[in-house]
Amino acid sequence: MAWGWGMCLVGGAMKLTCFGHSCFLVESAGTRFLFDPFIRPNPLAAHIEVEKIQADVILISHAHMDHIADAVELATRTGAKVLASWEVA
Repeated sequence: MAWGWGMCLVGGAMKLTCFGHSCFLVESAGTRFLFDPFIRPNPLAAHIEVEKIQADVILISHAHMDHIADAVELATRTGAKVLASWEVA
């Protein structure tokens, strides 16, 4: 297992990147799953370049702003499908 700033490799088959708060990216079998994209409004994530994040699927756990803030921008730019519960959809 290899570690880096905010990311780890799990058994070489999966890459996990933490963007702070509740936002993380899981890359597995060529697919990028982004969870709860709250980056730009998070002062602790100021070093993260949102425009460089790529996603195939964006998953939203619930409709609080600290879980959805960057979802529309990222989905529009990347073409990612967005999966969410009825309260968000």
